[in-house]
Amino acid sequence: DRPVATHVERVFGFVCETRRRCTQCRDAGVRSWFEHDRIWRMTPEGTEGAPLTTSELYLASCAPQTNRQDPVYCERCRARTAHVEQRRILSAPNVLLMQLRRSPGVPRVPVDVEEQLDLPGLPLLELAGVVYHAGDTMNTGHYTCLCRGARGSFWYYDDSAPVREMKMVV
Repeated sequence: DRPVATHVERVFGFVCETRRRCTQCRDAGVRSWFEHDRIWRMTPEGTEGAPLTTSELYLASCAPQTNRQDPVYCERCRARTAHVEQRRILSAPNVLLMQLRRSPGVPRVPVDVEEQLDLPGLPLLELAGVVYHAGDTMNTGHYTCLCRGARGSFWYYDDSAPVREMKMVV
């Protein structure tokens, strides 16, 4: 009868805070709520120049965003209006899973993955692995991964090639 936490929730779970404010009435009150999640999802935006870092992607995903295409009901305006919404990770998981969402047909933005991730409000995080996907949909294509092994070295796993040790370039 009582809720229980699974091992997955204990290891990967974190609390996410979402804050929202109406753009029409600019109500001084900000609605805030908390949700439990296991994956932080980010969408890289196209930029010229150097690749984006994982830290930059996280900070961009936490920036205030106005969603005009999906209005939300405002109690004060008594209408569906655009709102400014902002999200952040409030509690640190044991293992943070980050997913880069890429849209088909949109040019791919290169991303550099840091070995250590220093995010505001969270302890220093150390990279354990990266999963790569090559294909059109999540259900099709080819998956490979890079995992931290003994003595901190990284190993590249690909079922179509022999396993090999790789040096991380920082």
